[in-house]
Amino acid sequence: MERLQEEVRAAISEILQNRVSDRRIGMVGVTRVEVSRDLSHARVFVSVLGDDLAQEQSLRALVHARGFVRAELSRRLRARRVPELDFHADPGIRYSVRLQRLLVELGLDTPGGRDDEAAEGDVETIGEGESGAPGRAEGQGPGDSGGAGEED
Repeated sequence: MERLQEEVRAAISEILQNRVSDRRIGMVGVTRVEVSRDLSHARVFVSVLGDDLAQEQSLRALVHARGFVRAELSRRLRARRVPELDFHADPGIRYSVRLQRLLVELGLDTPGGRDDEAAEGDVETIGEGESGAPGRAEGQGPGDSGGAGEED
């Protein structure tokens, strides 16, 4: 079932990018597809770039184009039955963007986000003194400062 859902998702995505010319659809990405067991219906979740108005317009245009999309899908799938398509906004990406903005506003994250290497870099510089030199190098314990003038 997962393979079929991924195949339907990829096909619909390609159809929307290359075959549907309705400008109202805008920048739409197909994030996931849930196909019913009997293959009669498919819930197509899309992410729309833009504000609420752009999302609403895109969803209306997708509903308008679903017959065409389904016909194109029937040409691409090797299935006896092609599901009816129901388009839905995927709140996941919008929720993630909103959460990221809130974290930035609260000062808990940087605007560009942080990757693991940046986080590790911060850990290495926690022991910095006033001169900006690290208090200890990576891999040294608390008693090993690694500084000059120490004897072995």
